[in-house]
Amino acid sequence: MRKIKSQKFEKIFAMLFMLLITIIFCFATLSVCAERSFKITDYNAQVKILENGDIQVSEIFEYSFDGDFNGIIRTIGIKGSDGFKYFKASEYFPEDKELEYTQSLAADMVTYKIYDKSS
Repeated sequence: MRKIKSQKFEKIFAMLFMLLITIIFCFATLSVCAERSFKITDYNAQVKILENGDIQVSEIFEYSFDGDFNGIIRTIGIKGSDGFKYFKASEYFPEDKELEYTQSLAADMVTYKIYDKSS
């Protein structure tokens, strides 16, 4: 009888220990996430419709970053279009320079991961 109670106690103790570890992990993750944030402080878009029906789109995003970041992700829907012929990402502050990016396509969305290779 004593062995059965001991096994139950061990199971309860193990479950409580796992719950405690999970709670500690969740709080640690939340504090790390709270140390990083960003917001888009300004957005400007210019769209030019060409005579052949194509469009030229120029977008300028202004970001405010708090914490360490490696870059941004820009996802654009391409459903009903022929896709992109040209994409460029640049940084204007503190200096003008073209940024590196990777492109991936999933369903009707194209995603650009834009980063500064020197960072």
